[in-house]
Amino acid sequence: MILSQKQIEEIAAAVTEDFNKFFFGMESEEVRMARATPIDQFARDYLGLQVSFARLSSDGSICGLTAYTDTEYIVEEKGVRRTLPLKCNQVLLDKSFIRQGQIGMIHSFRYMGIPKYVLTDNMKSVVLHWDFEGYPVRQKYYESFMKTVGFQTKLCKLRHPFTKGKMERLVRFVKENFMVGRVFWNITNLNRAALNWCNQQNSTYHKATAGTPQEVHCSSCAEQIHTLEMNLALLFYLCQERKISFDGFVNYEGRRFGVPFSYRGSTARIMRKDDMIYIYSSDLKQQLTAHDVTWNKRDRFCKDQYAALEQPEEFPTMSVKAEIVRLPEQEPSLSFEKFNFDKEVVWDK
Repeated sequence: MILSQKQIEEIAAAVTEDFNKFFFGMESEEVRMARATPIDQFARDYLGLQVSFARLSSDGSICGLTAYTDTEYIVEEKGVRRTLPLKCNQVLLDKSFIRQGQIGMIHSFRYMGIPKYVLTDNMKSVVLHWDFEGYPVRQKYYESFMKTVGFQTKLCKLRHPFTKGKMERLVRFVKENFMVGRVFWNITNLNRAALNWCNQQNSTYHKATAGTPQEVHCSSCAEQIHTLEMNLALLFYLCQERKISFDGFVNYEGRRFGVPFSYRGSTARIMRKDDMIYIYSSDLKQQLTAHDVTWNKRDRFCKDQYAALEQPEEFPTMSVKAEIVRLPEQEPSLSFEKFNFDKEVVWDK
C-alpha cells in the first residue's frame, strides 16, 4: 500500500481526534483549542504499545525508535558499542524526554516556589507501572529529581481528566488570552512576552478574591511552599548532556554550536539562558564557551575553535644524517610523440 502525504495527514488527524475522545473524555468538536498530545498515554493506552526509555544517541539526534519485529539497536559512544533490544509493539524513547519536563518544573518552582505535592499524569517519565499491590513504580530519574528538589508527587486517576480540571481550565485561559493573535520572532521573544504577561495577570485585582493572584498566593500558600535555592545538583538537571562531534560541535535545539576542537569526542553540558547558550564541561566545573542565540540554521563557530594546540617539542633520539643526491634527468616518453602536431612532419618519398 502506498499512501500520499495528504492521506497520511488525514489519517493522523482522524487518529488524534479519536484519541481526544478517548483520553480527554469529550467530543473533539467541543474542543476549540488544540491540545498537546501526551505521547506516553497515546502510545501505551490508545495504541497498546509498550513505552520505555533509553539513551539512544550521544548528541540527542534520535528521539525515538520502533520496529515491526523483534530486533536490536546498536549505539556506539567513545568506541564502546551498546546493544538495546527492541521488540515488536514497543516504542523506545530517548531519555531527554524525561529531563525536559524537569527543566520546566525547575523554572516554575523558581517563579512560584516549591509546593509540598505536585499532581501529574500517569506518564512514563514519572511512573513506569503499578505493582501487584497497587503502588506506583516511579522512574528512577524522576524519583531522584523529587528528592533533590524536595517535593512529593500525586498521580491522577487513570482515564479521569477531571482530576486536575482547574489546571486544564488554566491552560485554556492561557491559550485563549495570551497566544491568540500574538506575533513573536523566536522562542526567546515568546518566553519573555509570556513572563511579562504572567506578571501582569498576577498583579491584576479580582473582586472574587478581594486581591491580586500574587497576594492570594503568598497569603494562602506561604506555609506550604518554600523557595528554590539553586545549587550544583539542580544545574545538572538544567544543563543537558551532549556529545561533542568529531569536528567540534554540539547539537542543541536543531542547531550546531562550536566548542574548542581539543574537546572533540568528549561529553559536554549545555544550557540556554535568554539570548545566550552556555556550554560547560561534563562536571560543570569549567565553561568551555558561550554563543549568542540568533536562531540561524548555520553552524556557529566559537573563538579559536581550531587554534593549534601547544605541544612539547619532540627531539629525535638518534642523529639525523641527510644526503642530497641529484637524480638524472629523465628522457620524455615517446609514447605521446605521435600526438604532438606542432613538430614538423617528414613525409616518406
